[in-house]
Amino acid sequence: MGPSPSVSASRAKVAGLTLGVRTGKRSPDCAELADAYRDLAAAKIDDYIKRNLAAAPPLTNEQRAKLAELLRPVRATPVFRCATVDPEVGEEEDSPEVDRPLRD
Repeated sequence: MGPSPSVSASRAKVAGLTLGVRTGKRSPDCAELADAYRDLAAAKIDDYIKRNLAAAPPLTNEQRAKLAELLRPVRATPVFRCATVDPEVGEEEDSPEVDRPLRD
């Protein structure tokens, strides 16, 4: 069984954004690429859970509650940082204007 359509679509989006950045045809938009990677991870997790639940015997209410607890956020929102490189200096410098938390 291959990946689900949502995993395939998410992979294609990440690949397209990454290729555009590498070839210089699009300027890096860290938030958009971070969103694409997060969407791909979520699609993979969704696909994995569905496949395993379909193959497993029915869960008890206690098991469902325990698994649901794993999905509840228990830490602060992660921040995706981008850096720019000054071509004249060749050093990385922080770009606070693009530092933003990943969206939920």
